[in-house]
Amino acid sequence: MSFGFSAGDFITALEIVATVIDALRDTGKAATQYRGVLKQLHSLQTALVAQAVSQCLGTIADFWKTLQKVSTTFKFTPTKQMIQI
Repeated sequence: MSFGFSAGDFITALEIVATVIDALRDTGKAATQYRGVLKQLHSLQTALVAQAVSQCLGTIADFWKTLQKVSTTFKFTPTKQMIQI
């Protein structure tokens, strides 16, 4: 399912989340509320990574289907070993 976001958008979001996590962690004596925010940010980071991976795998699968369709035109037979995920 596509939401109109690119892999670069997810990478940028992950970088921002990581920066905020590092900043909060560097405060040392983080209050309870900050620890809660850190937990939520880690959850967000995990979800963003999962979505980025899913989107990349979908793109690869679409490319694979296209490659299989055009392979007869070029007398080329792709194998699963050519793309190792």
